[in-house]
Amino acid sequence: MKQQNPQQQNIIDYERALKDAQTALKRVDKKLIKKSHTVPKGTQYDWLNNTSFNNTVYPKDKIPDRLLRMIEKRNGIVASIITLRIQQAIEFSRISSDKDSPGWGIFLKDSKETMTPEQEKQKKFLENLLTNTKRDDYQGLEPKDDTFKNLLIKYVRDRILIDKVVWEIERDRAGRATAIWVLDGATILPILPGGFYGSTSQVGYGIGARNTKLSEAIRTAKLEQIPPVEEIAYIQELIYGTSGGGITAAFTSDDLIYDLGNELNDVMYYKQGLSVTEKANIAIVAFMNSITFNSNGLSRGAIPKVAISMGRESGYTEEQLEDMQDEWMANFEAMDGQWNIPLLNGDAKVLPLLQSNRDMEYQKYMEFVGALTCSIMGVDSAELGLRLNQAQAVLSENQDAKQMFSKNRGVREMLNGFSYIANKFLKKSRYEFAENFIFKFTGLSTEDKNFEVDLKKKKCETYMTINEIRAEDDLDPLENGDIILNPTFLQEKQASVMGGAEDDDMQADDDSGGFGGFSEDEVDDMVDDALDEGMEKAIKLI
Repeated sequence: MKQQNPQQQNIIDYERALKDAQTALKRVDKKLIKKSHTVPKGTQYDWLNNTSFNNTVYPKDKIPDRLLRMIEKRNGIVASIITLRIQQAIEFSRISSDKDSPGWGIFLKDSKETMTPEQEKQKKFLENLLTNTKRDDYQGLEPKDDTFKNLLIKYVRDRILIDKVVWEIERDRAGRATAIWVLDGATILPILPGGFYGSTSQVGYGIGARNTKLSEAIRTAKLEQIPPVEEIAYIQELIYGTSGGGITAAFTSDDLIYDLGNELNDVMYYKQGLSVTEKANIAIVAFMNSITFNSNGLSRGAIPKVAISMGRESGYTEEQLEDMQDEWMANFEAMDGQWNIPLLNGDAKVLPLLQSNRDMEYQKYMEFVGALTCSIMGVDSAELGLRLNQAQAVLSENQDAKQMFSKNRGVREMLNGFSYIANKFLKKSRYEFAENFIFKFTGLSTEDKNFEVDLKKKKCETYMTINEIRAEDDLDPLENGDIILNPTFLQEKQASVMGGAEDDDMQADDDSGGFGGFSEDEVDDMVDDALDEGMEKAIKLI
C-alpha cells in the first residue's frame, strides 16, 4: 500500500473537515428552515444601524440605561414619582379574593365556570409560585429570597426609568418553570433574527474563574446551559468601565420574558423602548441645572450682583488685586457673610451686573419645569405634595376627585402592564393546567364607590326596582323587592292595593246575598225597629 506523505495527509484532513462543516450547516438549515415557515415581505429592522458585531443590538442615539438609572438619584421629582408609584403598587401585593379589595389572584379564564376541587389545588400552586417566585420544592445553587412584593417594586422602577422589564424563567429537567429571576434590563441585549454570530466561547468569557467549590459549581452549571448559537435570542453583557467585562449569559426566546412598555416602531431601534424618564429628559436636565444653579448661589453666598473695577490711578499691583480677591471671598462668602459692608480705598468703581430681581423668574421657571416633568410622566403634582403654579381652578371643580383619577389612572396603567407579564409567564411555564387560568389584579376600578352607591340609589328611585339592582350584583331577589323607592310610585302602589281590598270586600258582600249576610227585608225591618225605638225615647224625653 502506498504511503501518503504528511503534507498530503494534512490536505486530506482539511478537506474532510470542510465537508463535515458543510454537512453540519446543511443540517442546521434543514432544522431551522422548514417548508411551513413563512416570512413577511417588509423589514422590521435596519441591520447596519442596529448592530455593531455578532448580530447583537446595541442601542444608538439613545440615553444609556445606566445614565437613566442615575436620574433617580439626581432628580427629586423623578425620585418622588418612583416612590409614590411603588407605595401605591405595594398595596396590591397580597392575594385577594374580593374583586373590590386591592390585591391580586389567579382566576379561571371563564368567569362563569365553577372551579372544581382539582382546579382549586392548581390555583393554589400557581399563587404560591408567584408569591415566593419559586416552587415549594425548589432546590437551587444560588439563594432565592425574592417575593411577589420584590417583583412589583423592581417592575415599577425599571418601567419608569428604562421601560425594560426582564424575567428569566428557571426550569427543571422536565422543562417546567421552577423559579422566576428579575434580571437587570440594562444588561440584556437582543439578537437580531438569525442567531448569534459569535461562538459559545464568547458567552462564557464574562464568567471568570471562582475561588470556592460552590461558586465554581455555579459557574460550571451556567456554562452548561449556554444554548446553540443559532437559538440565542438575547445575551447578558456586563461592562466595567475601562477594565472590560464580557458576555455572561445567553438565552433563547423561551428562557426570557423581555417586555417593553413603550416599544418604538422604528427600524433604527429594534426591540428598544422609550421610557417616560427619557421622554422628559429635557425637563429633567433643566430642573437639575436649576437646582445646581441655586445650590451654587447658596454655597457661594449669592449670585454675583456687582463687579469692582479698579482704575489705573488706584496704584494696585496684580499681587495686591489677588490678595483683595481672596480677602473679599473670605469676608463675603456663604450666608453669614453676604450682608457684610465692604470698605475700599483708591479709585474703585462698582459695576451693577444684576439690576432686576430674578428670584420670581427663577421660581416660575422651576415650577414650569417641575409641572412639565410631572405631566410627561403621568402624575398630578398634587399627588407628590407639590403645590406648583397651576392654572386657576374652574369653579366647582373637584380637586379631590381629580387627584383620585390621576392616582387610579397611573396605578391602573402600571399594574395592567405587570398583569401582561404575569400572564405571559403562565403561558410559558409549561404547566398544561395554567392555560385555564389568568392573573388579575383586584380593586382596580377607577369608579368612586360612593358615586357608585349614589348612582344605584338614584336608579332605585326612578326606573329600576330593588330586585333589578340586586340582579346586577348577582344577589338573590327579595320577597317584596319588586318596587321602586319613589313616593309617587309607592302611593300609587298602596292605593291600588287598598282599592283591590275594597273590591274584594264588596264582592264578598255580594256573594253573601246582602249586607253582612242579611237580606234586604231583614235590613228594612231592623231599620224600622231602630226608628220606632228612637221615637219612643224621644217622646219620653219631651
